[in-house]
Amino acid sequence: MSEQLAMDKENRLFLVHIITQLISFAKVRFASEKKQEQEEEDVELDTGVQDCDVYMTRVHLLQQLIFSGVDLGGHSLTLSTFSNPRTSRQLRDALIEQDRMELAIEVATKCDIESEPAWAHWGLSLLKMGRYNEAKEKFENCLQPQIADAPESKHGKPSYSATKTNSNSKVNAKAKGEYNKKILQQIITVLESGSPHDPINIRDRYSSLRRGIAQRYSKNTVTPMSNDAFIRNLQAKTQAEAQPKSMFTGLFSLQKEAPKEYKKKSSLDSARYLQCLFYLQHYGTPAELIEFWNSHRLFEDALRYILNASLSVEFFIEVIMRAADDNRLTYLMNLIEKIDPSKSRWIPYLQDACKSFNTMRRYDLLLIFLVYLKEYIRAGTACIKMFISSADDYFLQVKYLQEAKTYFAEGSARLHQQWSNQMTLMDTPKSPDGSDPEFSFGDANKLIKTTNLQLEVVSYFKELSQPYPQEDELNISLFGSFEQKCKIAELLVLLNFDLAFRIMQEFQLPVQIYNQAIASAVEQKKTARVNALLQSLQGIVSDAEWDEIILNIITTCANRLEDRTLAETYVPKLRSPTNEIQGLIACRKLKIAYVKAVKIGAKNYVRLIRDEARRLGMQTEVDICEKFLK
Repeated sequence: MSEQLAMDKENRLFLVHIITQLISFAKVRFASEKKQEQEEEDVELDTGVQDCDVYMTRVHLLQQLIFSGVDLGGHSLTLSTFSNPRTSRQLRDALIEQDRMELAIEVATKCDIESEPAWAHWGLSLLKMGRYNEAKEKFENCLQPQIADAPESKHGKPSYSATKTNSNSKVNAKAKGEYNKKILQQIITVLESGSPHDPINIRDRYSSLRRGIAQRYSKNTVTPMSNDAFIRNLQAKTQAEAQPKSMFTGLFSLQKEAPKEYKKKSSLDSARYLQCLFYLQHYGTPAELIEFWNSHRLFEDALRYILNASLSVEFFIEVIMRAADDNRLTYLMNLIEKIDPSKSRWIPYLQDACKSFNTMRRYDLLLIFLVYLKEYIRAGTACIKMFISSADDYFLQVKYLQEAKTYFAEGSARLHQQWSNQMTLMDTPKSPDGSDPEFSFGDANKLIKTTNLQLEVVSYFKELSQPYPQEDELNISLFGSFEQKCKIAELLVLLNFDLAFRIMQEFQLPVQIYNQAIASAVEQKKTARVNALLQSLQGIVSDAEWDEIILNIITTCANRLEDRTLAETYVPKLRSPTNEIQGLIACRKLKIAYVKAVKIGAKNYVRLIRDEARRLGMQTEVDICEKFLK
């Protein structure tokens, strides 16, 4: 019967009346049957009464929709429409599209489906008209306020949870959270899109403009502007005046003394700014609130909120990154000092930010904030990291090293002055933030020496027109691992012995570096360079180290180059008799080696000579050694 309502327009009231009477009659019958059988519990009778109430509600809803004159775009209305959630949602959405919000909410409520879309659309419509208080009332029905638990630490991130969420269904809570975020973004977008215009005010302005221009043209012979021209002129002037004279009025970042370039960053006036804050604070998360401030370059509000709410350092870093993108780090630092001139509350944030920049390899930001904290020695180490990460650019490498040297010198001077002042008070030196200094005066001076050596190394490779040595696309340096220092020294031994020697002395590198470098030169048959290097080593290394180097040369010539004649020329350079015997054995001069071994009574070396002669098939030498050993 309900299907006839859409087709039989003349008898709608009659049909509705009949349907109502049928449902009422059915409810009375169910109720009377239930009363007669009170002693027995009958579930079907209870359900029947409840179904009648539901159908009666839906009949009233059907009647309300039919007589409202709403255009449903081909949707046929029957009582079964309200029984199906899918068709009920389609009906609700159709009503929303026609701005019939009250009917849409009525359908959602009586069909037990979501009413939030209707409330949200209603609120957004009111927001666009500038009816902010009414919009808030509507949004209360579809948005979930956010509440914060206690913060995890002194400046840790609070955990946020939404009210009105179903704790038994994580999936449902997540879906509601996503919907909450979506509506909130739409609200902020509407508020950011521009201030609403008052229609009454526009009409008044139109009349005023019309009269003024008519009086102006009454004195001339020119024809007055047409209505279309009036409208265009009015719109241009209205839009110009709708732009806020200044968004910096009222709150922290809305101060008149804010830089002019920052006034151009946002289109918000103070009224819409406060509306944005209301919704973000009530329904948003700290991340969304910080992102809003960052997007409008309202860094002071963001910083104050981070400090007062004890948020985690990640939020502070987001503000820094946005300010860095705008080249406004100096402005940001001024705000930090404005909020807390002592910077005592900012110290944990600044230090944690520096740690994060180091992890992120944002050494440029790390350097800026270390200098801001006046931690000059660490600032110098940041310059060294930039040098290591720099490409094969000589001028850039020198620039970073020179800056590092400057910061190390400044840090050394401050440590020395600090030490002198506090030793006068017979107290332990402390760093500005109250903690023990990480670097001593000796550490600073050692870093300066290392930087000077590194500058010499870079300059020398530039003179050779050779690319600076790298490892895994990073420059190896004297500030790197022990292996990197050894590699640099080994490369320089044959090229610049004086520089290599000073590096080895400074870092106490092993003599094996000389061995490896000389062995490489021997294999390349660079005899002159080998001899020059040996001459440079005279008086520098001990006798044992000298013999180790000479034996390495002899072994390389005899075994790898198979040039025993050349190897034999180095035997006289050996200083120990036993080492001289080993050199002769390597050159296969076994008879001479035997004579020297017998002369010093070294039976162990005679056995070595015998074993080597036996291996080489030199029977005469074997017999001589056997005779001596017996």
